[in-house]
Amino acid sequence: MYFRKLLFTGLLAVCACAESQSISEKAKNDEVIVRDNNDPAMRKAMSRVAETLPAFLKLASNPKPGTSRYSLKVGISDGRNTEYFWIGNFSRNENAFTGTLNNEPRLVKNHKLGERITFTPKQIAD
Repeated sequence: MYFRKLLFTGLLAVCACAESQSISEKAKNDEVIVRDNNDPAMRKAMSRVAETLPAFLKLASNPKPGTSRYSLKVGISDGRNTEYFWIGNFSRNENAFTGTLNNEPRLVKNHKLGERITFTPKQIAD
């Protein structure tokens, strides 16, 4: 059976980067890991998004003093492969989000670093 591969940068459930790093620095330091889209660890991490996203968005819309640079890990597909990117400087409208792609694409080549993209809540992985 054919399984699409996921190109995953960093860890979904854990941010291993210091708060003082910029989003671009975080993205640059992420490891690239290729995973099957049925990988149990990936499925578990992504299933937590529905639970944690509302609280994160509330915090991002009204940041605590001393915090900034909130970002989301978003899955972008080219129809064959899915790659996960850090998306910063994001905003939300009624049905979708728009933000800045903060990783250099390595597998999905129809996007580029710094591009503003629109994505749905279902694409958010972390």
